[in-house]
Amino acid sequence: MADEWFNEDGYLRIRPDEDIAENAFLFTLTLWLIEKQIIDKPFDRSQVLHKYLDEIVNPLGRYDNHPVVREVNGYDGATTNWARTSHDQLTSYAVASYLLGREDHVKIWKQIKSTWFTYDNNTTKTNFKRLVHPRDIIFHGILANSYICKVLLPIYFLFGMFTYLRPNVVRYRSNKRNGVEWFDYLYLKYIKKEFPDEVFYKHVSNKKSGEILYWVKSHAMEDSLLKRLFYKFADKRIEKRFGGWSGLFAEYYYNEEHPINALASTHTIVV
Repeated sequence: MADEWFNEDGYLRIRPDEDIAENAFLFTLTLWLIEKQIIDKPFDRSQVLHKYLDEIVNPLGRYDNHPVVREVNGYDGATTNWARTSHDQLTSYAVASYLLGREDHVKIWKQIKSTWFTYDNNTTKTNFKRLVHPRDIIFHGILANSYICKVLLPIYFLFGMFTYLRPNVVRYRSNKRNGVEWFDYLYLKYIKKEFPDEVFYKHVSNKKSGEILYWVKSHAMEDSLLKRLFYKFADKRIEKRFGGWSGLFAEYYYNEEHPINALASTHTIVV
């Protein structure tokens, strides 16, 4: 694999000209899982994942988006010491922790519960602007062995069915934040009244990231009849839209020289 696709710490980029990707950990974890599936003796990236997880715990004990401290504009426009951790990254931390035999997924679950099912890595207080999606609450709880969340597993897969059934996603782009979900947009426009209308525009994209995240999460979930039925359904949807999982990964990591694209273009990836 070409070194240009990895930064000096071994974290995978999505473009060779960036220092560290927004979802660097998720990308690196995804590559590791694919390599383990299709290569007899894959490169051991577990130490890179361990290093990332060790370095992102901030002074508050919470998990940052990147293993670097930097000042960014937070959700409320205030200056913060750490970037807001995305739900994609937080989910990938939990998956990796579970697979590597760590305790981070248990700590994350306790932090989510302690702040009324919200997660803001910049504070230990409850921030209802950073609510965790019910789908993610159930998933984090299952990994942490929550009985209630295990009972709610059918609801988790129901959310997953909507993910695979909906081919497009509507986002509102702005010149201040790269991507804003529709509920963020309504909050900012009608309650916070932070941004004028002219900085927003509606963007409809062919959705892929949610489908990939469910693929990643499948590796940390115990086998069950419900899981097998759900991923059989997912297989059919991915086959119809992308010609298979390899097609999904090749389309998302669109550069033909990207390590994941190179593997997806020459191997059959399954769930």
